[in-house]
Amino acid sequence: LSRAFDNMTESLERRDARIREDEVRIARLNRIYAVLSNINSAIIRIHDRSALLQEACRIAVDEGRFRLAGVSLIDSETFRLVLAHVSGNDKDMLHEIRLRLPDNAADDTHDIGAILLAGEPVVINNLAHDVRAATDRGTALRRGYRSCALLPLQIAGKLTGCLHLYAEEAGFFDDQEMKLLLELAADISLGLEHIENEGKLHNLANYDLLTGLPNRDLFRDRLEQSLSRARHHGRHVAVMMLHIDRLKEINSLHGQHVGDMLLREAARRLRG
Repeated sequence: LSRAFDNMTESLERRDARIREDEVRIARLNRIYAVLSNINSAIIRIHDRSALLQEACRIAVDEGRFRLAGVSLIDSETFRLVLAHVSGNDKDMLHEIRLRLPDNAADDTHDIGAILLAGEPVVINNLAHDVRAATDRGTALRRGYRSCALLPLQIAGKLTGCLHLYAEEAGFFDDQEMKLLLELAADISLGLEHIENEGKLHNLANYDLLTGLPNRDLFRDRLEQSLSRARHHGRHVAVMMLHIDRLKEINSLHGQHVGDMLLREAARRLRG
């Protein structure tokens, strides 16, 4: 009877432990669902890339309960991922991250930059032992971090940045967690792509493709605004018109491409 009682007690303790683990896991997944919901709401209402990425970091910290969240973007000159947005208590730690990207993902399949370039996430579930840790492990461990995940952000299939998430416990990023977080990164990427396409459409509608100068529609809009302000303040507006002589002759003698070069150079000097 004593042995049976001990076995039953042990079985109940194991069951209670499993229940507690399930409750913790469910609570954590619910936080990620809340992050997904809030991010999607932000994508609908925010049409500026910087504002969207900063809001994503804030939501990850406030709703997802991550200690630290940041977004790094590719510097086109150095081809490194450089921190652009961050939210959390230890913002200075992420500023030290400068991830170099290889020329292509096949250069080093174990390098963090190559993994991200291939569109795959990097999960470090034990900062103390994983040699790939993307930051100063000593600093991260002293500040209480044990796990981190780096999620690629892509536009049209090309890497544009990375979402960094840091957690206090080791082994934090399990398969269920990562499935939701990859969905989160995909949603942010779609939001960024939508903003970029909006910007392209705006440029097509308002700027001349050849010179990059405001087109006739945008000129009229700005002129109307200037006239309205002038009438309100009792001022005058002057409009200067420039004409390039012999442009048709240049196109006929030297070709359309030479005339285009002339227009681009005139536009460059006007901008200057």
